[in-house]
Amino acid sequence: MGVEAYGIIGFFVVLQSLFAILDLGLSATLNRELAVRSVNNSAAQSTRDLMRTLEWIFGCSAAFIVLGVWLLSYPLAAHWLNPGQLTTDQTAQALLLLGMAAAIQWPVSLYTGGLSGLQQQVQLNFLAATFATIRAVGAALILLYVSPTIEAFLWWQIFVGLFHTAFFARAVWGRLPVGDRRSSFSAHEIRGIRSFAGGIAGTAIVVFLLTQTDRIVLSRLLPLAEFGAYVLAASVAAMLLRFVHPISNAVSPQFNRLVAAGDSEQLIRFYHHTNQIVASVVLPIAAVLAVFSIDILRVWTSDPALSAAAGPALAILVVGTALNGLMTLPYAMQLAFAWTRLGFWMNVASLIFVVPAVWFLGVKYGGIGAAMAWLLLNLAYVTIAIPLMHRRILQHEMRRWYLIDILPALLASALVAVAWRLVVPVIPGGLSGVALLALIATTTLAAAVATSAGPRRMVIGWMMHR
Repeated sequence: MGVEAYGIIGFFVVLQSLFAILDLGLSATLNRELAVRSVNNSAAQSTRDLMRTLEWIFGCSAAFIVLGVWLLSYPLAAHWLNPGQLTTDQTAQALLLLGMAAAIQWPVSLYTGGLSGLQQQVQLNFLAATFATIRAVGAALILLYVSPTIEAFLWWQIFVGLFHTAFFARAVWGRLPVGDRRSSFSAHEIRGIRSFAGGIAGTAIVVFLLTQTDRIVLSRLLPLAEFGAYVLAASVAAMLLRFVHPISNAVSPQFNRLVAAGDSEQLIRFYHHTNQIVASVVLPIAAVLAVFSIDILRVWTSDPALSAAAGPALAILVVGTALNGLMTLPYAMQLAFAWTRLGFWMNVASLIFVVPAVWFLGVKYGGIGAAMAWLLLNLAYVTIAIPLMHRRILQHEMRRWYLIDILPALLASALVAVAWRLVVPVIPGGLSGVALLALIATTTLAAAVATSAGPRRMVIGWMMHR
């Protein structure tokens, strides 16, 4: 498709994150409500009414997305983005198709929250993996054998999005308890969840500004081709969170149940065990991506110039993203205690720093400067938000989080990845390069698991029972 087309997709990721504000915290709220109501047999009808009510809200939001993108597509193409090879009309049409694709798939976030709250993680992960595979493989085949254009790519996304949403909706409704009447829109259900959802929504607005400021600023400052290189780096770094979200989706309902039951002892054990799992998965992958950033991009894209342009930013971004991933379960714990204020005010304080930092560093250093702002932001979260959290909930557990849950996997991952860099200064191209990178990733992951008590016991137990 070309790097400019990728830049357009990257810019639309910013708009999709903006659309996420329209979620109004409802997906996270549905997750929590279904987890809590699942132990109450008398809540079947209210649960179905809640689901129907949120579907109506999401349907209206989808219509708003299509209308908004239709009105803004040409002005954005003509006056904000800086296309070189693509015409203004082509850019505007691509933005419109992206808006349609986003609107069609928009309710999936609601149904994902529903399946997670219903403790259907196996089905959720199976459906998510299936549609991700169909989406990616189908797009590759269309670009290779039908038309190597952004329009063909986007029409495929629209087509798959229709089935994606339909299957997720069917999966959720098939798991809801049977009611005594047909489900309907209920203003009473909205009133019951508005306080918690409002706190989540406020945090989401600030998070959007924090996570997307770099793309907003750089999409205006840089030529579309250079912006596309940065988006490539940011997209690869963001893939790290795909390893965190399934764990978070599985863990969050259990946090909610244990908090509601008042089982503090089990809650503390589960909290540390799951944080060790996240650290032993995220940190080795991040270490390999950071140390071998240019090599990985070169092996993947077969484009040395693009890899050299995007690699340094990727190395910085992936470290910041790893720190962000480590904060996922602590934040889920805060939500389990219905405590949204810390996350909101931490993000507000961070926003005061990150917006001017991204602008100043982006103007001066381009993509690398914006990546540095992202790294500093997440470093502040890990060093400031964790102590503040543990002053109120799970007191006396902060030291264990740093020294037992995180530090062993961090040191093991960094040492093994750097050792591999010293032994293998250059990664070859082709299948030999892929195989070598796989070996490096596997040994780094094994080192992180071996040094983390909880994951190590899990692996030993699994091997003994085979």
